[in-house]
Amino acid sequence: MNVYTAARAPVALGDLVARGGEASVYRVRRRDAVVAKIYTHPRAETHAKLRRMQASPPADPTVAIGHASIAWPQTLVYDDRGQVAGYLMPFIRDAAPVVEVFNPRRRAVRMPGFSAAYLHRTARNLASALAALHARGYVVGDLNERNILVTPRALVTLIDCDSFQVEHREGGTIVTHPCPVGRLEYTPPELQGQAFRDIRRLPEHDAFGLAVLVFQLVMDGNHPFRSAWVGSDEPPSIEAKIARGWFPWADIGVPAVAPPPNAPDLDRLHPDLVEAFMAAFVDGHARPGSRPTAEEWANHLATAEAHLVVCRSGHVFGDHLRRCPACGQRRDRPAVADAAPAGRGGPAPGTRPAAGATSRRSVGGGGGWIGRTLGAVGLAPGPGARQGGPSPRAGHSPGAHPAPAAVQPAASTVPAAAVKASGAARGGSGIPAPPAALGPPTAWATAAGAAEPAGSRRQRAVWAAALAAGAATVASA
Repeated sequence: MNVYTAARAPVALGDLVARGGEASVYRVRRRDAVVAKIYTHPRAETHAKLRRMQASPPADPTVAIGHASIAWPQTLVYDDRGQVAGYLMPFIRDAAPVVEVFNPRRRAVRMPGFSAAYLHRTARNLASALAALHARGYVVGDLNERNILVTPRALVTLIDCDSFQVEHREGGTIVTHPCPVGRLEYTPPELQGQAFRDIRRLPEHDAFGLAVLVFQLVMDGNHPFRSAWVGSDEPPSIEAKIARGWFPWADIGVPAVAPPPNAPDLDRLHPDLVEAFMAAFVDGHARPGSRPTAEEWANHLATAEAHLVVCRSGHVFGDHLRRCPACGQRRDRPAVADAAPAGRGGPAPGTRPAAGATSRRSVGGGGGWIGRTLGAVGLAPGPGARQGGPSPRAGHSPGAHPAPAAVQPAASTVPAAAVKASGAARGGSGIPAPPAALGPPTAWATAAGAAEPAGSRRQRAVWAAALAAGAATVASA
């Protein structure tokens, strides 16, 4: 197939990367940084939607470090008849679907060493990317585990952007290009059972899906509405429990549901996160506007990350706990060197919440928190990461467990009018300052000119081999 830019410059398609029901993704010859998404049967309304997206891209929060947090349409391409055929978008390398990250068994095989510090950072970067979209007036609509990629540095990329809801004004009319699809496990209760093609999505709808994904990242892959069922009849589905508001970690007066066996205790999370989950899944059930926005989630996660500590065995946990939940040892040192200061509602660094203050309504989980860190906890940037962060901590020799070097990109800015128009920012800046990119968890901090330990090279080879074997998805059709 021959495709061209709007100026009729030919675009040479290369190898097939991925194929789906509606489109295929190809490499572009002599352009390694992009891929081409080519539709099988382009719809009539696709051209207008893509042109609007191309004309008004969101402010990508990680552009300063050369990473695309949003695989946005960059250049439209056309067929021989001049009809839109697809578009060029960033090529995301060495990234895996987020399910490979939040699922503990898959994570242990695919990315050993991706500790709680990296899981918090992944969630923060996801929230930052979503906040950027909302600030520009876009809504994902179908936010789920299939359209998010994660790199070894805890950077994320939202893909399938052409399915996002897009709105623009034509004369005195607001034209809406809806998101026609959705995954029920990530759909808020007020939209359960509705036809997605007929719905105008709102940021608070995305906020529910984001809360589910954050929960899965910090709670060992558990869906927030997965539960033990102690009723006498058949257990309801996850989407049925979402519709009824049966969040099993809250005291909601439904004795038939309880946290699933062997799930982490919710109160082992930082108090800010516990409160945010209660707001998302309990308060937000009847009042969707009560759900934390993407910007607020980024702030809550920054606070929680600032209070992560490490025991001598390398397990990462919150400093509001006196001992490591995995092994009982006392905390040893901070988990992340560049952790942000405590935000709204969080305790000051070095302090511990008062007894019983971790949650207003949470109930105990079904089992102890299992430490699954298999490698270094936080480490200096690996090959390709920007330099300039702090040196390894005093007392830690190369090959020990120093905290990751800070790689803080400049904060993105969005016009205040765009923030106000989106309705996504409640009293905030619209896009939180993006957190640093963490070094690969299997990397080692080495002195200048020193060789990398062989063990680190082997672990990094495990990651590379998993990606080559198909564990990673570079683009989605």
